[in-house]
Amino acid sequence: MRCKAMNARELVLIGCFGAVGAALEISIGTLLHTFRVVPFKGLLMASILVVLFVASRLFIGRRSAPFLVGAVVAALKMLSPGAGFLTVVAAIIMEGLVVSVVLAAGSARRPILPILAGIATALYTIGHKFLINGLIMGSDVVELYLSVLEDVCVLLGITPSDSLWLIVPLVALHIAVGGIAGFIGWKLGRHLLRVTHHESP
Repeated sequence: MRCKAMNARELVLIGCFGAVGAALEISIGTLLHTFRVVPFKGLLMASILVVLFVASRLFIGRRSAPFLVGAVVAALKMLSPGAGFLTVVAAIIMEGLVVSVVLAAGSARRPILPILAGIATALYTIGHKFLINGLIMGSDVVELYLSVLEDVCVLLGITPSDSLWLIVPLVALHIAVGGIAGFIGWKLGRHLLRVTHHESP
């Protein structure tokens, strides 16, 4: 099945969504990275982008819209001063891809797929650094993370096996935040469609 070529409207909308996402990523993202003590920075920024990615899918009506918007955000992020970090750019592209893949499984008329897309993206942020650092550093990264885990366990006075229970609330938090972001993105996309009198895909 051949992919339909994008028209001028779709190109413009992808650029607009991408510009908004880049503006948020560069401003809020830079601010969060300045204050290193802020927890879950990656989850927060990913959730903001999920809202835009999901809304772009509904409003533009093209299955690849979230990925293309993510590519625009990543490209603009690379052009910003001091923002050319491989891990950040790769995360943005992968998050757009995850949303595109999940929403491609069916219609976005109902909120279930957008919510699942948000959850999948949020869960991806947990393993993103492991994946990227693993590709860059190879198998040595596993030993590095295990060493850090042992140091944290000693600091907290717990055993490595007990530390696994800390993963449960971490995963639950990501699922909740990701699901909410996906739902907000769905609501935003529906609202934009109503305002501009377009039909939902």
